Amino acid sequence: MLAFIVGNDDTASTASGGFPPELRANVCSLLGTLGKKNLVREQEDVQVGRVKPIAVQVLQGVLDEPLPDNADEKSRMLRTAAQKALETWQPAASQ
Repeated sequence: MLAFIVGNDDTASTASGGFPPELRANVCSLLGTLGKKNLVREQEDVQVGRVKPIAVQVLQGVLDEPLPDNADEKSRMLRTAAQKALETWQPAASQ
């Protein structure tokens, strides 16, 4: 569900139920928190490991979205949140 929220922007048709950038940025922050090393107990690490490939994929998807020159502050905030969240997952990827 979180991946669906991050990947579904509000510029999509209302029939697809797009989400505003503020909500998408909050989910990026949540995913970034999960990516922080030593944040979860060892038992939960397996569950976080299941989330990782999906989280990295959707966060990268946000960064791959074209950002128009006239993008508003909320869209830039989303992009920044996705970048910071992705950075928390990267060190874990190199281990």
